[in-house]
Amino acid sequence: MPIIIMRKANRLFCCFYPPEKIQPWHFIVVDEPELRNQVADAVASRILGMNHFTKQAPVHILVVEERPNFTSGIGGLIKDKQFPLLDIGIAAAHITLAATAEGLGSCILGWFDEKAVRKLLHIPDKKRVILDIVVGYSTQPLREKKRKSADEVISYNKY
Repeated sequence: MPIIIMRKANRLFCCFYPPEKIQPWHFIVVDEPELRNQVADAVASRILGMNHFTKQAPVHILVVEERPNFTSGIGGLIKDKQFPLLDIGIAAAHITLAATAEGLGSCILGWFDEKAVRKLLHIPDKKRVILDIVVGYSTQPLREKKRKSADEVISYNKY
């Protein structure tokens, strides 16, 4: 399963976006059962009761931020934008779209014990683990999400 998703996602974001081999990320696909459960423990928050569903997910895709290339780094300084994080967000969205196209559910998580995840996956201390994308077959029907109305988040021709 993870190979199919990663191949589809790779066609979507590695070939078309971003340009010029920028790709400021490294993906770690965790599908080995014991390690997957340890990652799920690091992702779940006992205190806040969050992300416990990750134990059932057969795949975790951890996104590690890599250094931007020279052009992206200088551009980010000049424009005061974190282009690597924007690129990572776009890549993560494409992974979830590829998963959906395969009939899978996914969830992008940013709240987790980064230090524990780095230790489990032997990620160097200087690297940032930005996201965990959990992928699998949903065990429950999609719940209705509470969202702001379109009028609150979209305007035309002015703020």
